[in-house]
Amino acid sequence: MHFGAEAQTGLTTAQAAWRNTRPGRASLRLWAPSTYTVEEKAGAKLLCSGRDAGVMVPGNLVVRGEWAKENPQLTAKFLAVYLRAQRWLTAKRKDAVAMMKKHYETGGVNISEAAMNKEFDLRPTFDLATDLAIFNRGAQASKADGTMNTVAAADAAPPSRGRRQRPGEAGPAAAAWPMHSSSKDEHMTIQYLKKAAPPVQAIDTATADTVRRMLIEIESGGEAKVKELARQFDGWHGDIVVGEATFAKAEKALSEGTKADIRFARDRVQDFARRQRDSMHEFKAELLPGLIAGQRLIPCNTAGCYVPGGRYAHAASAIMSVGTASVAGVKNIVAASPAHKDEGINPAILYAMKLCGAHTVLALGGVQAVAALAYGLFSGKPADIIVGPGNRFVAEAKRMLFGRVGIDVVAGPTESAIIADENADPAIVTADLIGQAEHGPDSPVWLITTSRAVGEKVLALVPSVIAALPDVARAAASAAWRDYAEVILCSTREEVVRVSDEYASEHLQVLASDLDWWLDNLTNYGSLFLGEETTVAYGDKCSGPNHILPTQGAARYSGGLSVGKFIKTVTWQRLTRDASRTVGQVAARISRLEGMEGHARTGDVRLHKYYPDEKFELGTLGGHQR
Repeated sequence: MHFGAEAQTGLTTAQAAWRNTRPGRASLRLWAPSTYTVEEKAGAKLLCSGRDAGVMVPGNLVVRGEWAKENPQLTAKFLAVYLRAQRWLTAKRKDAVAMMKKHYETGGVNISEAAMNKEFDLRPTFDLATDLAIFNRGAQASKADGTMNTVAAADAAPPSRGRRQRPGEAGPAAAAWPMHSSSKDEHMTIQYLKKAAPPVQAIDTATADTVRRMLIEIESGGEAKVKELARQFDGWHGDIVVGEATFAKAEKALSEGTKADIRFARDRVQDFARRQRDSMHEFKAELLPGLIAGQRLIPCNTAGCYVPGGRYAHAASAIMSVGTASVAGVKNIVAASPAHKDEGINPAILYAMKLCGAHTVLALGGVQAVAALAYGLFSGKPADIIVGPGNRFVAEAKRMLFGRVGIDVVAGPTESAIIADENADPAIVTADLIGQAEHGPDSPVWLITTSRAVGEKVLALVPSVIAALPDVARAAASAAWRDYAEVILCSTREEVVRVSDEYASEHLQVLASDLDWWLDNLTNYGSLFLGEETTVAYGDKCSGPNHILPTQGAARYSGGLSVGKFIKTVTWQRLTRDASRTVGQVAARISRLEGMEGHARTGDVRLHKYYPDEKFELGTLGGHQR
C-alpha cells in the first residue's frame, strides 16, 4: 500500500523533525528503523502529526485521532510496533512475536519471524495495557483490537504512574463521551466545549533512574556528597545548616507588612490545625469484663518538611508543613528549601519557617534535600515522615523512600476544577481558572458547567486574561490552558457531581446556587471551596485549611496534609486473668482453625498456668474439635 506524493513529503518532514528534536523535548519524534519500508515510514509519519488534536502515546508518538478513525487497520499496523511491555515480553517472547506478526498481517503487511524478533530487540519498551488504552481512545475498533485487548488483559503489569485515565474518556476527535457511572447503572452524555488530549500514563524511567542513582550516592557519600550536589545544582557554597544570623538577616529584609501577612497566614493555618487535633481523641473502654482496650495519639518524633523555592517563593508552603507539624507536637522539625547561588533561601520562606517552629533548617533543594531529611544528614535526626510539594525529582525521591519514611502524598502537577451554573460570573470563573493555570505548563484546569453560555463566555475571555499576566505566569498559564484545560457541559447538577467525582480534583470550587447541596453530594476532592466569596488562592495562602493536597485522582481515597499526618493513632490492651481465660480459648481455636499452632500455644500456656485444674476446648489444626 503506497501513500504517493503525500508519503514522500511526510517522510521528509519526519526525518527533519527527528534530526531537530533535542533529547528530552516532548515534541515530534519518529522511530523508523531500517526494517520499515518507505511506505511504512510515511504511514508512521501520518500518525505522528503533532500535539494538536492528537492522542499522546509513551515515546512521543502521536496518533492522529481523525486519521486513525478513517484508517483503523493501518493504525493498528503502525501503532502495534510501538506497544511494548518489558515484563510481558521477557516472559512470553514467542507469544509476543506471534501477536505482533498477526498485527502486521491484519494491516496487510507480511513480515518474517526473524524480522519481527529484530523489531523487538531494537524497540523501546512501554506499558502495554496503558498504550492500548490510549490507542483505543484515539482510533475506532479494528480487527486487531480484540487480540490487543486480550493481551493487555493477560498482562498483569502494575499500573504506571501519572494522572489516571478517567472512565469514559474518549479520543480528541469526539465532541462528547458516554459515561457509565460506577455508582448507578445509568447512561449520560457529556459534551466538551474544550477537550484536552487524554492523559498519558507513562513511567518516567529517566527521572526514576536519576533519583535512584542520587539516593544511592548520597547514602554512601553522606554530607560531603550532598554539599557537592548543592554546589552542582543550586550554585550554593555556603553553610547547609542555616544559622541564627541568617534568620535575623532574612527578617530584617522583609517589610513589616509582609511579616504581618505571614503571621496572619500562620495564625489561620495553625488555628485550623489545632481544631483538627482537638477533634481527635484518645479513649479506653472495657470491651468485656476485665478486657480494657484503648487508643493513644502519639506525634512522630521527627518530621522533614520540604518547601519548594523554584519559580515562586512558597512561603505559604512553609506555614502549611512546618506550622502543622508544630501544632501536632512533633519534637524535631527539620525543614529544607533550596538556596540560590549567593542569595541563599528566600527571606520570606526563612521567616515563615522560623515563625512556625522549625528546629533545624537546611539550605538544600531537590533530591539531595529529601535524602538529607530521610537519612538525618546535618541534623542527626532521620525523619519519620517527609511532607511538602516539589518538582518531579522531589516527588520521585519521596516515592522511593516511602516505607523507610512516611510521606504525605506523591504530588503531581497542581490541578483545579470549577463547578459553575447559569448564575456564575464568567469573569470570576475565568480569573480563577487562569489563576491556577499559572502554577505550571502542566497544571490542568477544568470547568464543569450546566450552562453553555457560561462555558462559551469563559472560552472567549481566557486569551485576554492570560495575555494580561506577567511573562513567567503568562507562559505557564498559556501552555496549561492550551494542553490541559477542559470545559465540560452537563445537563444536570447530578451529572456534574458524577463527572467531578471521576476527576477527583485537587482543588474544587463551586460557583453555583444551593451550596449546601453540593457540600452534601460531592465526595472526591482534595479541598472544597464553596461560593464566589472564596477561591483556591485563599486556601493556597492563608485562609486556614492546608494546601498540600492529593493530585492525579488520589482524592478518591486520600485527603491532604493535616495534623493527623504527624500523629500516630496506636492501640493498647490490658486483660485480667479472668478475661484472659475467655479470650485465650477463642484465640487458640481460631489460630488452629487457620493452621497457626504457634499462635494457639501462646494461649494454651497461659490457660494451663492460670487454671491448671481446668480442661479447655482449644481446637485442632484445621478445624474445631467435635
